[in-house]
Amino acid sequence: MAACDAEGITVTLPIRRSINDLVDAYPKNAFVYDADQDCYICPAGERLTYKTVNRKQKRHMYTREGCDTCTLKPHCTKSKQRWISRHFNEDAFERCDARLQENPDLMRQRMAIVERPFAILKQIMGFRRFLCWGIERTRSETGLSVLSYSLNRMINHKGVPALLAVLRWRINIQKRSDKTKASFYRTRLLQLLSKIGFHTVSEGAAIDQDLIVMLSFV
Repeated sequence: MAACDAEGITVTLPIRRSINDLVDAYPKNAFVYDADQDCYICPAGERLTYKTVNRKQKRHMYTREGCDTCTLKPHCTKSKQRWISRHFNEDAFERCDARLQENPDLMRQRMAIVERPFAILKQIMGFRRFLCWGIERTRSETGLSVLSYSLNRMINHKGVPALLAVLRWRINIQKRSDKTKASFYRTRLLQLLSKIGFHTVSEGAAIDQDLIVMLSFV
């Protein structure tokens, strides 16, 4: 998730948190993180300081001595002391969580936009497991599966003649690589789009987004 943030990719993902054994226990968000002191402030006002690290789960662990004498312990933990974990990329998790809290509709959009291709690839197209070994081979296998899905969607949405017409145009563009004729190519593209039914009829009009997807296949 932090790598996506660094690339400028906005992630929409529900964050899974560990569940306390006590039903009415204080959740993690009841503990306030102090970045300057690198500690958590518990509901009782005490500091939970950094104690150890779980490198397998990529988490820093915070706790304190004296939880067993705290008056709020029955609402906090059954153990001798309360532990709070902080992931190595906790800042990215918190930004994602804040986006979902601010706009819960993001998850419904994710279900409609992102999960549909996975469902079709797995259930309808039968892409449930890789048949190849090695990262390069599986990457190629994934690319072929996604390409098949995208082509099928374009055919259903625009039809075979429209797809073939744009692909032929793309091949001709590759043959005529003179960049000074870019205006000529755009004019010819707009004329072609008008003939095959795209709603792009003028020089200043924006090119259909579906066309951009189709062009990326070639």
